[in-house]
Amino acid sequence: MLKSANRVLVKTEQLLQRYLDTMARQNLAVDTREVMDVAKEIYEGVARNWGIQKLPMFLPLKGWFERFTKRHRSRGLRDVASKWEKMTY
Repeated sequence: MLKSANRVLVKTEQLLQRYLDTMARQNLAVDTREVMDVAKEIYEGVARNWGIQKLPMFLPLKGWFERFTKRHRSRGLRDVASKWEKMTY
């Protein structure tokens, strides 16, 4: 199951990067909360489309977000990453 979860997460990040690139090309701003909400929706959608029913819950939190921004330095994340510290729950 861990192997499936890792594959779903990798695909999630690829699709999220595509989403952010599209938003950047259209000069549309995204905030941290939107990135995390979209990531969770994509994760659940990929698992559903692949027919995977039992996966660990994906909670896109600060640690995941920081690693994602390091792995995917993109125009779409430039402003979002700098605003992370200002975000409150």
